[in-house]
Amino acid sequence: MNVVRKHISAIQGGNLGRLAVRAGAKVDALIISDVTGDQPGDIASGPCAVDDSTFQDALNILDRYQIGPGVAPASILDYLKKGTMGQAPETLKRDEPESLMVRNHVIATSMQSLLAAQKYCLEHGAQVHILGDQITGEAAQVARDQLEIVRGYVEQNQNKDFVDRPGKFRRQVFISGGETTVTIPQGVVGRGGRCAEFLLALYTHSKALVGLSALAADTDGIDGSEENAGAFFDQEIIQNANTLQLDEKTYLDAHDAYGFFLEVGGLVHTGPTLTNINDFRILMLESHG
Repeated sequence: MNVVRKHISAIQGGNLGRLAVRAGAKVDALIISDVTGDQPGDIASGPCAVDDSTFQDALNILDRYQIGPGVAPASILDYLKKGTMGQAPETLKRDEPESLMVRNHVIATSMQSLLAAQKYCLEHGAQVHILGDQITGEAAQVARDQLEIVRGYVEQNQNKDFVDRPGKFRRQVFISGGETTVTIPQGVVGRGGRCAEFLLALYTHSKALVGLSALAADTDGIDGSEENAGAFFDQEIIQNANTLQLDEKTYLDAHDAYGFFLEVGGLVHTGPTLTNINDFRILMLESHG
């Protein structure tokens, strides 16, 4: 997607940087990363970053996914073909003099958010396990994978009351970032987003794990198709679900995580945050010993 976008945009693929330099500016781009890997060329399709892809690469991608005439607008296909013949300007390349006048600075990343969360949790008496800032994959499967990590920790420490030298922690926190996906089957509408889906899958498969609370939210304040940033569950939310006798698996199968957490009062609303550093997930295991 990025390769195609760069080659049909007047500003992406380094074009903004090139235009600014030709207008007499020296460019320092301050970038907030919303992609895994934090590469300037991938973030917003790199308005000020050099690009190694070509018009032919863009056409090859469309061909690979069978996005041809009748699917892609004729104007886009015509423009890309002109580019392969040198009739349209390429994206900014490393050997162009303009590239020497452009610098990119990634000033906010998913890992920075995890480190800030780690600091906060440590200050409040929890031990923190960072599971990674580039976690991708199906949201429901990622939930099951992280749940296995938590269960593994419980099995290894079940007789230790969460004691880790030199201190004693009654809360174990597992945090992660990155961006998962949700594959919606044909004919299913679904409500929610990847964070709520992750959390509902986690809730569905963790019923036997005592003392678990969790939250998952998109840092831009909007998770998928609805107005919430994500969702959470704690012991009160679990009790609400039990009282209402909701079948969480039915909601999960329908990809209606929003509907489930709306019923139990577990939606997280922040409003637009005016930033985006991917998703934030936190699982907290609390000892009751």
